[in-house]
Amino acid sequence: MAIGSELQKDLIDTGWIHRPLPLRDELSLEAECAKKRVLQTRPIDAGKIMWLGVGPCSVSASPERTPNGEACVRLAGIGELNIRPKGYLEEGDCSNYGGFSAAAQFGDENWEAYNRVTFCVRPLCKGIRKASMHLLFRNEGKEKIPDRYNRDGYHQINLTNGVWNTISVEIAALPRDCVTQIAFDVSMHGCETLAELGDALVFDIGGIALEAIERPEPFVGWSMRDDEIAVCGSGYRPNSPKIAVSGALGVQTFDIINEGGGEVVFSGRIAPADGFDGLYKLDFTAFADEGVYRIRAGDALTEAFPISNDAWLPSAWKVINFLFTERCGYPVPGVHQTCHRDICALHAGKKFIYNGGWHDAGDVSQQTIQSAEVAYSLFELAASLAGDELHPLRERLTEEALWGLDYILKSRFGDGFRATSVGVSMWSQGFIGDTDDITARVHNNAYENFLCAGVEAYAGLTLCDTDPELASRSIDCAKSDFRFAQEKFAHTGFEERPPSHWEHSYMTTESALQATVCWSASLLFKATGCGEYAQAAVRAAEYAMDCQQIEPAGSNFPEGGFFWRNPERISIVHFSHQARDQIYMQALTLLCETQPTHNAMPRWRDAIQRHAQYLKRLFEFASPYGMMPAGVYRLEETQDLEYFRRQHLLTGDEALEEYARQLAHGVDIGGGYYLRHFPVWFSFKGNNAVLLSMAKSAALCGRFLNDPELIAIAERQLQWNIGVNPFRQSLMYGEGRRYAQQYAPLPGESVGELPVGIQTRGNEDVPFWPQMNNATYKEVWTTPAGRWLSVLASLQI
Repeated sequence: MAIGSELQKDLIDTGWIHRPLPLRDELSLEAECAKKRVLQTRPIDAGKIMWLGVGPCSVSASPERTPNGEACVRLAGIGELNIRPKGYLEEGDCSNYGGFSAAAQFGDENWEAYNRVTFCVRPLCKGIRKASMHLLFRNEGKEKIPDRYNRDGYHQINLTNGVWNTISVEIAALPRDCVTQIAFDVSMHGCETLAELGDALVFDIGGIALEAIERPEPFVGWSMRDDEIAVCGSGYRPNSPKIAVSGALGVQTFDIINEGGGEVVFSGRIAPADGFDGLYKLDFTAFADEGVYRIRAGDALTEAFPISNDAWLPSAWKVINFLFTERCGYPVPGVHQTCHRDICALHAGKKFIYNGGWHDAGDVSQQTIQSAEVAYSLFELAASLAGDELHPLRERLTEEALWGLDYILKSRFGDGFRATSVGVSMWSQGFIGDTDDITARVHNNAYENFLCAGVEAYAGLTLCDTDPELASRSIDCAKSDFRFAQEKFAHTGFEERPPSHWEHSYMTTESALQATVCWSASLLFKATGCGEYAQAAVRAAEYAMDCQQIEPAGSNFPEGGFFWRNPERISIVHFSHQARDQIYMQALTLLCETQPTHNAMPRWRDAIQRHAQYLKRLFEFASPYGMMPAGVYRLEETQDLEYFRRQHLLTGDEALEEYARQLAHGVDIGGGYYLRHFPVWFSFKGNNAVLLSMAKSAALCGRFLNDPELIAIAERQLQWNIGVNPFRQSLMYGEGRRYAQQYAPLPGESVGELPVGIQTRGNEDVPFWPQMNNATYKEVWTTPAGRWLSVLASLQI
């Protein structure tokens, strides 16, 4: 198993990840940007500007000075900082203990001559290993920030406690023609070490300077600098697509050179990218020799990358590492002690502590179905691995999956009700009965029981040889949960909705629910051989297929292929920052596998083929980087107001008008259809779950139809994440190079973390990826991590 000597040593040192992997910050974007040449500096003396304290805090001159001798201001929390204010987010949505800030006041200053802010901060926080703060910019000029959704203008910073941190933030993406304030904002997340918090949150801040730097990072659009090449930092597999992207390099050919000796092993022509002016493709798919190489074209030279059958194995290990650091209710070394011991689930006189599984994001919230899907992906990848050399990875995947399965089974009350979620952004104190207790949401929801039943059945299938007792128990739970779901659905039908819009099942469509039923029932049929499950799977598939477009859609999709919300065909199924696009192909390919002689088999195969053609047609619009477009839309979808509101949370009537503007920035493909590279979205943005769910669909179709083109499309989505994008950044921390700090305010940075994904600016349909670090787009999230492993399973790494 070729995973590299350095990584293998790190894995061994962690006991094969029973402690977190080292971060390797020297390869980060922040480390690279710190070396940029400063052309102009305007110091801001922290001791001479006016400060405004907000919240339970004091702001005063600090007795300390920065390492360079500059004056500092001290921001200190005061009072009871681990008591939740009465009535403060009692439902547990992003709950914490409040916050405080020090706001520096400016007199309507124009900062457009500067593109970076630098400052020093030293946190002195007891009971906290992972300190953090937000930097908030306020602009009152032509474009005001923060924006209406409080996304733009915020930058979350992960800090090392007890030492001076030098922070540099490129602000070229921000409007700054009339800056009135920058604030250093602290959220009170509580103590993760079970210490007494008291007056223990102190931050010394100084060394503030505006800077004009050379070569600020690009942040919007498809274009690249003329002297740069975007390459996949994980490398490429010998028989996979091998494409790099560049700006205008001034030459017509490129060379692949051997990293060891520097000799040229392959040469190719640089081809213009159709439809994307100024971009060029460097295609070396034909070169398949294993080794370590660089690309050279004119004066441009990439970092080294491997060509290897094991190219994606390191990323699998790193995602396991990330999931391990996101464990809830477990003492993760160097990250947190046993957490959330006082979040309770209550139902029918029963009560249990609702911790376990994995936190769903950098704010340490919990979502049962998200942990269930992650556990499924871990089991799935483990089951796909063969060969003794993969034994350590297979065993570690299974171990982590079992942690998730335990949580899924724990969440059940045994009568259809289960604990489903809690939204927290805090380390609670661990004592039941004090002021920070939060009660988990509990309800009997058909969709969630159908989904969990499928995961439980699959776990039973994979564990039958190694742990037959647990396998039997898991399958029994699957049968019960499926029955509960059937009974609830018979009573409520599609009218049932989760009680809170924060539930990750809130936007589930009718057709996606029936696809989930088909998938779950097929797994139960496979596990039990009971014909009732086979019949249920067929019935559910009929509904889902009745929602598939089979007529032409515009000029580019002669066979349709996408799915509508329901047979009324008003709303096409879309996702934004959450996504389960893959469920339709998971259902239909599994249905064909488990009932290959059924007389409806030709229709199932046709539906798979039709969706496969849809994905291929979408990919024809892809940028040279290979990012799969989000899908096709219609203006009339706003008429389905109930679904529109469920899909686009925290929006008002302005979203209905902006929806049309966003479609206008897409591609008019005729017949009332528009194609978007990025989803239509508003407050919640980030396309990684969308991309990886579509990659999973492509890989499933490719395996079923024996179509290598679809497999290649799936793999291109992974390559986009690890450097083949306009920003030449790896979106997975610790994999490849130029990985940037992400939004992880409580657990801190972790190797293998993936963000929600690249966003767009306003109503545009081009990538927007500023260094500003905020939820949701840069929030670390376990959904894309799980999807990553699931794609690897279908790629058969």
